[in-house]
Amino acid sequence: MTTNYKQGHRTIKQMIEEHHYAGGEGGLRRLIEDNKYGIGVCVRRVGKRIMVDLEKYYNWLESINESA
Repeated sequence: MTTNYKQGHRTIKQMIEEHHYAGGEGGLRRLIEDNKYGIGVCVRRVGKRIMVDLEKYYNWLESINESA
C-alpha cells in the first residue's frame, strides 16, 4: 500500500520533523495563531493540540503562490 505524503493530519511538531514547513516550530505556530494569509482553512484544534490537514495545507500553499 502506497501512502501519499500529502494526506492526513499532522501536529505542528510532525510538520517540522517531516519537512512540510521550512521554517521553525515557533514560526509555524505564529503563522497559525495570527491566521496569516488565511492558513486557518487547513488548521483544526483538537483540545490543546493543533492539527494541520496536509491536503488543505498544500492547496493553501498553491493558492498563496498563485497570488504572489
